[in-house]
Amino acid sequence: MEQTSIYDYMEPDYKGSQDEILRLSAETALENNIALQPCCGQVPGVFFKSCHEYRVKCERCGAKTKTYGKAYKAMQAWNRGNRNG
Repeated sequence: MEQTSIYDYMEPDYKGSQDEILRLSAETALENNIALQPCCGQVPGVFFKSCHEYRVKCERCGAKTKTYGKAYKAMQAWNRGNRNG
């Protein structure tokens, strides 16, 4: 497995805001800094079932993370090796 990044353990910086738009912007900024580790020679994809169900999956071999409530959490889990398949 490749080396993990500091972004694989970070939380979004909400700056104490409860505003949904600002919180989403902080989560998106974090997601944009997470580079997914390749699997089977290709980069996996981030998939969602609803706005609170995200997982990362390799289309080639079927390896995937469990479902997380935030996309960045699924991405971090993938990079830490928390996947099945």
